[in-house]
Amino acid sequence: MHQVLMIVPTLNAGEFWPRFIEGVKQQKTHPAIDLHVLVIDSGSSDDTVKLALEAGFEVQFIKTTEFDHGGTRQHALGFAKEGQAFALFMTQDAIFARDDALMELLMAFEDPQIALVYGRQLPHIGATPLAAQARLFNYPEYSLVKRYEDRATMGIKAAFCSNSFAMYRIRALQEVGGFPLKTILGEDMLVAAKLLKLGYVVRYEAKAQVFHSHNYSCIQEFKRYFDTGVFHFESRMILDEFGGVGNEGIKNFRAQLALLDGFHGLRKVVFLIDVFLRNTLKYIGYQLGRHHNLLPIGLKKSFSMFNGYWNH
Repeated sequence: MHQVLMIVPTLNAGEFWPRFIEGVKQQKTHPAIDLHVLVIDSGSSDDTVKLALEAGFEVQFIKTTEFDHGGTRQHALGFAKEGQAFALFMTQDAIFARDDALMELLMAFEDPQIALVYGRQLPHIGATPLAAQARLFNYPEYSLVKRYEDRATMGIKAAFCSNSFAMYRIRALQEVGGFPLKTILGEDMLVAAKLLKLGYVVRYEAKAQVFHSHNYSCIQEFKRYFDTGVFHFESRMILDEFGGVGNEGIKNFRAQLALLDGFHGLRKVVFLIDVFLRNTLKYIGYQLGRHHNLLPIGLKKSFSMFNGYWNH
């Protein structure tokens, strides 16, 4: 029997939440899994907490201003009980695509060197072409394992993973000090990098699947990449150990341009303008984030998607 603690930070989960709960119930039917769901709610005003309690989930509360990508998840780990060897982290809008997704993650841990397994994220129904392409770019249809030495060929992608759907061996997570406190984002990649450096293996399991994507506007893309730049400035170990992000950005841009074949006439022109505008804003946002120490706090808050970070 595998004892798993599932940790889900929530804030007004909305329309995704009933589907999320239904997906969790399907995973619980597997006889080899003892799943305990812990919701860390940071001030929901909708039915998120009510539905979670009705589903039998444990709910703990923090203030909205206390939420932190790394700190909140580390706080949640403190609720792990004896015998729970694995911690599964998910976000409220990641919906299980298969009823064996959780089991697929667990099977990978038969290798004692594997400390972290993250699954495949498929685009939600209604995802824009660029949102769908982003999922396919970062989450291919084949599985792979990543070791510290792979940074020579994979660069920063060797440390890539996502806490929208990732399972950790709790013992290994504790060995690297758990999640960092006060992070704007990227707590998952930072831990993955530390695990790799310690000699552990990270696996991407393509058979374990959830639906998870975002139809970001151009401004939201700018804000997201500003925060990514801030993360890379504050956690320079990632770039020092694994290399920069330039090559991945170019590869992604080329993959976006390849979508042009599916458009014709005016739609093709509009799509091309959208691609160039988005990538220009992403580049500017990232560079501003990398040099955020030169900016006043008011600008940082307006540029940031997670502006509560600056209240710290």
